[in-house]
Amino acid sequence: MLVVGLTGGIGCGKSTVAAMLKEHGAVIIDADEIARRIVAPGLSAWRELVDEFGREILNDNGTINRKALAARAFSNDKAAKRLNEITHPYILKEIEAQIISAANRGTNIVVLDAPLLLETSAADSVDLIIVVEAEKESCMKRLMRSGRLSYREAGERMRYQLSQAEKAGKADYIIDNNGALEETEVQVARVWAKIVEKESCRH
Repeated sequence: MLVVGLTGGIGCGKSTVAAMLKEHGAVIIDADEIARRIVAPGLSAWRELVDEFGREILNDNGTINRKALAARAFSNDKAAKRLNEITHPYILKEIEAQIISAANRGTNIVVLDAPLLLETSAADSVDLIIVVEAEKESCMKRLMRSGRLSYREAGERMRYQLSQAEKAGKADYIIDNNGALEETEVQVARVWAKIVEKESCRH
């Protein structure tokens, strides 16, 4: 089985590319979805986060308020480091479990959709890396349109990611997501064909 890492800067349109790859037949492992699931109330990561950042990060129903957590965790380098130290081991463990499960089901190609793929040891789990690129202003506009983050919040998150140039330097394939959706689709189809060819050559 071939494990492909998919990453890119915040707001680059990585989720759109992941959806296109899924349409081509890729099995997607979503690191963001895992990150949300491992902090469900009562779980170990949830308890550690509450101990570290206080009950102020909780909603009334006990779930993690992601905006409140981010406000605390990205306020300084030490807090951001603690957030990663708490959550990343749980996320990586679940990623490995899902990769093993996919292999046991006979899956040929898995795509690990992970924003911090290259900033963590998750990169050790992949055979190839796709980096989605977009200009910073395009990323910012996309984030604000979605209502996910303010301009300031997006800038804070970017501080803790590798630069676009650094990510590109580690890529096997680059998807330029600055143009029209149709242009991105053409690139994704081209990259997918190359990945399928690589996977078939392994047998």
